[in-house]
Amino acid sequence: RMPPVVVRSPSIEDKSDVLLTIARAYKSDPMLRFQFPDDKAWDEKARHYFGALFDMRLAGGEMRIAEDCVSVSMWTPPGGYRCGKDTARAMWAKMLEGLTPEEAGRTSLVNNACARMRPVDEPHWYLGVLATDPKRQRRGTGRAVIDPILKMADSEGLEIYLETSRDVNIDIYKRFGFDVHAE
Repeated sequence: RMPPVVVRSPSIEDKSDVLLTIARAYKSDPMLRFQFPDDKAWDEKARHYFGALFDMRLAGGEMRIAEDCVSVSMWTPPGGYRCGKDTARAMWAKMLEGLTPEEAGRTSLVNNACARMRPVDEPHWYLGVLATDPKRQRRGTGRAVIDPILKMADSEGLEIYLETSRDVNIDIYKRFGFDVHAE
């Protein structure tokens, strides 16, 4: 039996370790590689993109990390970012400004396509990022970083939404109780 996983909310001091884990986990993700196809620039672009998502969640969302940042989950709470829509939009716009026009266009295309599938009529949690360092998978840390919000959502009777571009993830998410609603 594996020892319990220590989970906590990250601070700004954890940002570089969190971004390293996410960059490793998403390196072969089809949706992210569509946005940032240049292998040589991947680490820089991943840190820039996910750094903005980290900042947005730190300012007005939720995050959980396990152990030495080996797993991370990033959430948008029901009703949107607690820092307000204007602040979140400004942070997103600043992130887009740091991309090439082609990358910004592909990122906006992906974001808009995903946004059309998100539930809008009822409050829900949005799991925007779930990442575990590929060398440390299958040790329960991914489950550990989503369990607190899954339990909170369940106790509040709220739905949770996410998207994935990897077929292999569908069976994993189904084990957590998710179903496919759109493709």
